[in-house]
Amino acid sequence: MAQENGNKMDPAAEKGMLLAAKMTCPVCDTKFTTLRVKSSRLRRLDSDPDLRPNYQGIDILKYDVTKCECCGYASLNKYFEPISVSQRKWLKDGKCDNYEPSGEPPAEMFDFNQAVVRHKEVIECDEIKHAPLSQKAMAQIHISWLRRRQMEEMEDKTSAFYQGLKQEHDKYYRMAYENFERALSEENPPYAGLDDRTMDYLLCNMAVYFKDYGKASKLVSDLITNPATPGRMKEKCRDLKDVIVAEVKKLKEAEG
Repeated sequence: MAQENGNKMDPAAEKGMLLAAKMTCPVCDTKFTTLRVKSSRLRRLDSDPDLRPNYQGIDILKYDVTKCECCGYASLNKYFEPISVSQRKWLKDGKCDNYEPSGEPPAEMFDFNQAVVRHKEVIECDEIKHAPLSQKAMAQIHISWLRRRQMEEMEDKTSAFYQGLKQEHDKYYRMAYENFERALSEENPPYAGLDDRTMDYLLCNMAVYFKDYGKASKLVSDLITNPATPGRMKEKCRDLKDVIVAEVKKLKEAEG
């Protein structure tokens, strides 16, 4: 699922890649700052097969949440604003009017656990403001990707802590998988910024992870035969089809 990219995180270097961006909360109108990654410092590496982004020296997903510490409203960066009048009312009634700020000083950077907590707050707010399923699914897959990165950085792959990370990875990966699938029938593209073919390619890779080879085989075949599928994606799909065929063969052999 993940690729070995040798991308080690250096906290000191990571801190130097961050800046404090000024924001105004669309729910409570409070002005605040939030951590952002300096785009000029980013060096993109190959993405994972399931589209997880990789950058040299930093996991940008740790900083893809904007949260107002005054009222508790949290969202993935691209969806923080604007919000509708109804969404503002739902957020105020459902969370923000009863939110108690922690009083802690602003963080200089986030670790994986802090980033995951912030993404869970995004999911809570997405539910309150009735955000599209694909938008909530994107926050869910971010959590699984963050845990995957954390697992990759661990040397002991047999510890109880590692197994706990994997369980949370699989839980949110499954939730994202199911919600992306539902979004295909309930929403119009783009789905959280993904066009039809990119969404099908993502779902195909997720289906392979969950050994849902019937679903994966149909998706990959449709992508290969679709004239609108970009050439590079078709090449990846052909490689993925070989993987699916090999895994199905193993299952049949194991069944005798």
